[in-house]
Amino acid sequence: MLTLRHFLDNPTWCAAAGYKFNYFDCMSHAAGLYGCVFLAFSNVTRDFLSTEIREIPAMVAVLLLAVAGVVVYPLTFWAVAIWTWIRCKQHRRKYHLGSGMTEIARGNIDAWLYRCERDWKKH
Repeated sequence: MLTLRHFLDNPTWCAAAGYKFNYFDCMSHAAGLYGCVFLAFSNVTRDFLSTEIREIPAMVAVLLLAVAGVVVYPLTFWAVAIWTWIRCKQHRRKYHLGSGMTEIARGNIDAWLYRCERDWKKH
């Protein structure tokens, strides 16, 4: 049985496997990506002091983009949710409802489900 936890791990594969998603699931996934924005920002700031002088202009540009991402993403995550919703609808139509489910696609989805269950049992 597919759950929201599966959807948050990989929305398009979960939709292809038959999960009945809605827009709020997609918004949850997009909101969860905000942690990735903070992770990128912390990686840039942590490595800033070990930067060589010739790399400072590029590092400053990356730092400014990371700050912009931290500020702008909460205002625009709904657009990411719409993009996720469109992609999930396409994958569900192609693989679950249509004839696009091949043996390779079924094998990939089964391997992904197995990996999810195995990783979640560890934690």
